[in-house]
Formats: sequence, C-alpha cells, structure tokens
Amino acid sequence: MEINERKLAIAVMILLLLACAALQFYYYDKLPPQVAIHFNIHGQADSVVKKNRALIINLIFPALFTIGFWGLSRLPYHMSDEWMSVPNSEYWLAPERRNFTVKKISMFVLLSGILTLLFILIISYLVILTNLSGGGELSNAFIVAVAAFILGNVLLSVYIIKYFNKIEK
Repeated sequence: MEINERKLAIAVMILLLLACAALQFYYYDKLPPQVAIHFNIHGQADSVVKKNRALIINLIFPALFTIGFWGLSRLPYHMSDEWMSVPNSEYWLAPERRNFTVKKISMFVLLSGILTLLFILIISYLVILTNLSGGGELSNAFIVAVAAFILGNVLLSVYIIKYFNKIEK
C-alpha cells in the first residue's frame, strides 16, 4: 500500500491543531483569571487578558495557520509556470515533470506548516507554564524554540533549493 504523503502531512497538521486545542482546554481551569499573552524582547509579560479571551485567541490562531498552509499548499496546482520560481525551471516545469514538481512544492508548504504548528504548540505550552508559575517571564526555552523553528525552516528551504538545483540526466 502506497502512502499518500500529502494526506499524511495534512493529518499531522490536524493532529497538531488538535494538540494545541487539547493543551488549552487541559490547562484552562488551572490558569489564573488573567493571563499573559504577549512578552517583550526580555521575555517579560507586557499584555494580559482574561483567560477566556486568551482561550479564544489560542484556538483561532492555530486553526487559521492550519487553513492557511493547507490553502497555500493547493496554490501551486493552480499556478501558471511563469508564477513558479524554481531553479532550472525549464527542466522542472517541463510537461513530463510539472506534476511531480508541483507535488514537491506543495509538500514543502505543508512541511513548513507542520513546523509552524509544532512551534505554536511549544510556545503555547511555554506561555501556559509562565502563567501557571505567576512569574510573568518566559523561560530561556523560548529562545531554543525560536532557534529550532528558524533552523528547521532554513534546513527545509536549503533542501528544496538544492533538490531543484540538480538536474537528473
């Protein structure tokens, strides 16, 4: 049985979206009535809202990102060749390879979406821990999460660029 990579990636995104929601509902009753939702460059809380508003925000944003990345992953299937910018485009967008190329670009978008949702999940957890501790300051794990997110996207971008830079002979 062949695994449909696109469906698998979408399923992972949906699971991450559900994990984001489960995290919010699990900790909702444990959180104080007012919670920090934004932090300054030093990791100190600079915006506080009622926890029911934070719940809504923390449910809507991951859902919007999921829908957005899914929609962006569909876009290459409907774009004309002149709108697609890939190295060696004459080769990769030739009629016999175009469908493969479009699938590869679409998967790149979905993988970026997975990285983004994973990042949102981690940051949401760190914010919850900060609110539970009452300290009002994010841990240094935030810096590690941001660095890992950036590194993951850079590596994914380098992979896709290197992939399209080679021409199979």
